[in-house]
Amino acid sequence: MEPHSYISQMSHSFFFPQAIKDAMRSAEACSTEETKIEMKLIAAPLYTLTTSTLNKAEGLAVVEKAVETARTVVEAKRGKLVVKEAPKVVTAEDDRLMAEKMAELEAANAEVDGDDSGSSDDEGMSYEEG
Repeated sequence: MEPHSYISQMSHSFFFPQAIKDAMRSAEACSTEETKIEMKLIAAPLYTLTTSTLNKAEGLAVVEKAVETARTVVEAKRGKLVVKEAPKVVTAEDDRLMAEKMAELEAANAEVDGDDSGSSDDEGMSYEEG
């Protein structure tokens, strides 16, 4: 069983990258001997907090605590943490569906024939000073 939660962190502060690192460390510090929390970047500003455990209730409680701990750190640095998906237990099927969705988004975002690469406008043009 893998309890997890998706969160988004935002700030316009120059020091916010350090706040994110601090939030990640504080969330991961909520780990217990049985439930190790991991906070990973999905695509800025989206992160996921996950753990693997046999105890569903404990796993969800630890993930919820990690989210709130990260929120406290981010807000103390004048940032904002938004829970995009509340802590829940995911299955292997959920993971497969998420991987498919991410692959679709990546494919849709990939450059295709006909996209402007930015350099084609300059082909054949020259400038001589003099």
